[in-house]
Amino acid sequence: MTKNLAVACLDDDSFYLTMVKDMLNGEVASLKMFNHSEELAQLSESEVNAFHVIILDFDLGGKTIVDIGLPEFLRQKKNFRGSMILFSLLEEFGPDQPYIDQWFSCVLNKDKIDQQSLLSAISSAGAGSPS
Repeated sequence: MTKNLAVACLDDDSFYLTMVKDMLNGEVASLKMFNHSEELAQLSESEVNAFHVIILDFDLGGKTIVDIGLPEFLRQKKNFRGSMILFSLLEEFGPDQPYIDQWFSCVLNKDKIDQQSLLSAISSAGAGSPS
C-alpha cells in the first residue's frame, strides 16, 4: 500500500520528474520533487527522514550519484533510514556494481517504467521503512 508513504524524487531531467509526478499523483501521501542534489542535501535530518522512499537518478549533470557520494551522505550524514530506489537508464552503469546492493532496495529502468511497476517498487521499498 502506497497511500501512507512519503516519497521524494531527485532527477535533473524535468521529463522524468513530470513522469514520476504524473504516475504517483494521488497514489502516495506526499511527493516532493528535486532537480538538484543540493536541494535534497540541504534538508534537515528530520526533513529527510520524513520520506519513506527516495528515488534517485543515477546520472546528475554528468556526475553519478555515487561519484558525488549522495547515497552515502543520506545514510551517514542525514541518518536516512528509509529506502532508496535507483532510477536510471540502465546503460549508464553495469548491473554488477557493488553500490547497487549496498545503497538501493531496487533499480528501475526509466525506459520501461509504468505506473504499476513504480507503485510496486515504492510499496515494497516503503514496507521496510520506519514509520
